[in-house]
Amino acid sequence: ANRKQEMEQLLASTIKHNYHMKLDLEQEVLKEVEVKNEKTGEKEKRKEWVWVPVPLETVLKDGKNYILVNPSGLGKTTFLTYAACALLDIDAPYPFLPLFFTCIGLNNRAGTIEDFIRRHVDSVYTGTQGSPVSGDWENLCILIDALDQARDVDDIVSSLLLHDKPLHYKKAKIILSS
Repeated sequence: ANRKQEMEQLLASTIKHNYHMKLDLEQEVLKEVEVKNEKTGEKEKRKEWVWVPVPLETVLKDGKNYILVNPSGLGKTTFLTYAACALLDIDAPYPFLPLFFTCIGLNNRAGTIEDFIRRHVDSVYTGTQGSPVSGDWENLCILIDALDQARDVDDIVSSLLLHDKPLHYKKAKIILSS
Protein backbone atom coordinates (compact mmCIF):
# COMPACT_ATOMS: atom_id res chain seq x y z
CA ALA A 1 0.00 0.00 0.00
CA ASN A 2 1.24 3.49 -0.73
CA ARG A 3 1.62 6.27 1.85
CA LYS A 4 -1.76 7.85 1.04
CA GLN A 5 -3.60 4.53 1.48
CA GLU A 6 -1.78 3.91 4.76
CA MET A 7 -2.84 7.37 6.00
CA GLU A 8 -6.45 6.74 5.00
CA GLN A 9 -6.50 3.36 6.75
CA LEU A 10 -4.93 4.76 9.91
CA LEU A 11 -7.32 7.72 10.03
CA ALA A 12 -10.32 5.47 9.37
CA SER A 13 -9.38 3.19 12.27
CA THR A 14 -8.70 6.19 14.53
CA ILE A 15 -12.04 7.81 13.74
CA LYS A 16 -13.91 4.76 15.10
CA HIS A 17 -13.19 5.83 18.70
CA ASN A 18 -15.89 7.77 20.53
CA TYR A 19 -13.85 10.70 21.77
CA HIS A 20 -12.86 12.22 18.44
CA MET A 21 -14.11 12.38 14.90
CA LYS A 22 -13.33 13.32 11.33
CA LEU A 23 -14.13 16.92 10.53
CA ASP A 24 -14.96 18.23 7.09
CA LEU A 25 -14.38 21.97 7.03
CA GLU A 26 -17.66 22.48 5.23
CA GLN A 27 -21.05 20.96 5.85
CA GLU A 28 -24.13 20.81 3.69
CA VAL A 29 -27.12 22.55 5.27
CA LEU A 30 -30.61 23.41 4.16
CA LYS A 31 -30.75 27.18 3.96
CA GLU A 32 -33.31 29.73 2.81
CA VAL A 33 -31.91 31.62 -0.17
CA GLU A 34 -33.24 34.45 -2.28
CA VAL A 35 -33.27 33.81 -6.02
CA LYS A 36 -34.55 35.71 -9.02
CA ASN A 37 -37.48 34.08 -10.81
CA GLU A 38 -36.43 33.80 -14.46
CA LYS A 39 -39.98 34.22 -15.80
CA THR A 40 -41.22 37.10 -13.63
CA GLY A 41 -37.91 38.71 -12.71
CA GLU A 42 -39.08 38.94 -9.10
CA LYS A 43 -37.07 37.74 -6.16
CA GLU A 44 -38.43 34.76 -4.28
CA LYS A 45 -37.28 32.75 -1.33
CA ARG A 46 -36.77 29.00 -1.40
CA LYS A 47 -34.80 26.40 0.51
CA GLU A 48 -31.68 24.90 -1.03
CA TRP A 49 -28.85 22.71 0.14
CA VAL A 50 -25.70 24.81 0.35
CA TRP A 51 -22.17 24.23 1.62
CA VAL A 52 -21.19 26.41 4.56
CA PRO A 53 -18.05 26.48 6.71
CA VAL A 54 -18.21 24.59 10.00
CA PRO A 55 -18.43 27.22 12.74
CA LEU A 56 -15.30 27.40 14.90
CA GLU A 57 -17.54 27.48 17.98
CA THR A 58 -18.86 24.02 17.10
CA VAL A 59 -15.37 22.57 16.98
CA LEU A 60 -14.08 24.27 20.12
CA LYS A 61 -17.05 23.79 22.41
CA ASP A 62 -18.23 20.23 21.75
CA GLY A 63 -15.68 18.35 23.88
CA LYS A 64 -14.42 16.18 21.01
CA ASN A 65 -11.02 15.90 19.37
CA TYR A 66 -10.80 16.11 15.60
CA ILE A 67 -8.80 14.99 12.60
CA LEU A 68 -9.11 17.26 9.55
CA VAL A 69 -8.81 15.12 6.43
CA ASN A 70 -9.87 17.38 3.57
CA PRO A 71 -7.86 17.34 0.30
CA SER A 72 -4.94 19.74 -0.18
CA GLY A 73 -5.85 23.38 -0.72
CA LEU A 74 -9.22 23.36 1.06
CA GLY A 75 -8.20 25.33 4.13
CA LYS A 76 -7.01 22.94 6.83
CA THR A 77 -3.95 25.01 7.76
CA THR A 78 -5.98 28.22 7.47
CA PHE A 79 -8.61 26.74 9.79
CA LEU A 80 -5.98 25.77 12.39
CA THR A 81 -4.34 29.20 12.15
CA TYR A 82 -7.72 30.92 12.53
CA ALA A 83 -8.53 28.70 15.52
CA ALA A 84 -5.22 29.59 17.17
CA CYS A 85 -5.82 33.32 16.59
CA ALA A 86 -9.39 33.10 17.88
CA LEU A 87 -8.17 31.36 21.02
CA LEU A 88 -5.62 34.13 21.61
CA ASP A 89 -8.36 36.79 21.52
CA ILE A 90 -8.64 38.04 25.09
CA ASP A 91 -12.43 38.40 24.76
CA ALA A 92 -12.90 34.93 23.25
CA PRO A 93 -15.52 32.75 24.97
CA TYR A 94 -13.33 29.65 24.67
CA PRO A 95 -11.62 28.07 27.68
CA PHE A 96 -8.45 27.13 25.77
CA LEU A 97 -4.96 28.42 25.11
CA PRO A 98 -3.61 27.38 21.69
CA LEU A 99 -0.47 25.36 21.10
CA PHE A 100 0.17 25.21 17.34
CA PHE A 101 2.95 23.29 15.61
CA THR A 102 3.52 21.03 12.61
CA CYS A 103 4.37 17.36 12.42
CA ILE A 104 7.65 18.37 10.84
CA GLY A 105 8.65 19.56 14.32
CA LEU A 106 7.56 16.20 15.73
CA ASN A 107 9.77 14.43 13.17
CA ASN A 108 12.82 16.11 14.69
CA ARG A 109 11.90 15.63 18.34
CA ALA A 110 14.06 14.02 20.95
CA GLY A 111 12.08 11.91 23.40
CA THR A 112 8.38 11.15 23.55
CA ILE A 113 5.54 13.15 22.07
CA GLU A 114 4.51 14.15 25.60
CA ASP A 115 8.03 15.47 26.25
CA PHE A 116 7.91 17.44 22.99
CA ILE A 117 4.53 18.97 23.86
CA ARG A 118 5.67 19.75 27.42
CA ARG A 119 8.76 21.59 26.09
CA HIS A 120 6.55 23.46 23.62
CA VAL A 121 4.13 24.47 26.40
CA ASP A 122 7.03 25.62 28.56
CA SER A 123 8.64 27.65 25.76
CA VAL A 124 5.37 29.31 24.74
CA TYR A 125 3.54 29.85 28.03
CA THR A 126 5.98 29.86 30.94
CA GLY A 127 6.97 33.40 31.88
CA THR A 128 7.88 35.33 34.96
CA GLN A 129 4.32 35.05 36.27
CA GLY A 130 4.20 31.26 35.81
CA SER A 131 2.32 29.29 33.22
CA PRO A 132 -1.33 30.05 32.48
CA VAL A 133 -1.71 26.42 31.36
CA SER A 134 -3.43 24.28 33.98
CA GLY A 135 -1.48 21.42 35.54
CA ASP A 136 -3.54 18.79 33.73
CA TRP A 137 -3.53 20.82 30.46
CA GLU A 138 -7.32 20.93 30.52
CA ASN A 139 -7.26 24.50 29.16
CA LEU A 140 -4.88 23.68 26.28
CA CYS A 141 -5.92 23.25 22.64
CA ILE A 142 -3.21 21.36 20.75
CA LEU A 143 -3.36 22.17 17.03
CA ILE A 144 -1.07 19.99 14.90
CA ASP A 145 -0.72 20.51 11.16
CA ALA A 146 0.83 18.43 8.35
CA LEU A 147 0.12 14.97 9.77
CA ASP A 148 0.64 13.61 6.27
CA GLN A 149 4.26 14.82 6.42
CA ALA A 150 5.09 12.99 9.63
CA ARG A 151 7.60 10.15 9.46
CA ASP A 152 5.82 8.19 12.17
CA VAL A 153 2.10 8.86 11.66
CA ASP A 154 1.15 5.66 13.52
CA ASP A 155 3.09 6.75 16.59
CA ILE A 156 1.74 10.31 16.54
CA VAL A 157 -1.92 9.40 16.08
CA SER A 158 -1.84 6.49 18.52
CA SER A 159 0.06 8.51 21.14
CA LEU A 160 -2.26 11.48 20.89
CA LEU A 161 -5.63 9.82 20.42
CA LEU A 162 -5.66 6.08 21.03
CA HIS A 163 -3.73 5.17 24.18
CA ASP A 164 -5.38 5.18 27.57
CA LYS A 165 -2.22 6.16 29.43
CA PRO A 166 -2.58 8.91 32.06
CA LEU A 167 -0.78 11.52 29.95
CA HIS A 168 -1.04 15.25 30.55
CA TYR A 169 -2.37 16.07 27.12
CA LYS A 170 -5.25 13.57 27.37
CA LYS A 171 -7.36 16.36 28.92
CA ALA A 172 -6.38 18.84 26.22
CA LYS A 173 -8.47 19.56 23.15
CA ILE A 174 -6.63 18.07 20.13
CA ILE A 175 -7.13 18.97 16.47
CA LEU A 176 -4.91 17.18 13.94
CA SER A 177 -4.69 18.05 10.26
CA SER A 178 -3.56 15.75 7.47
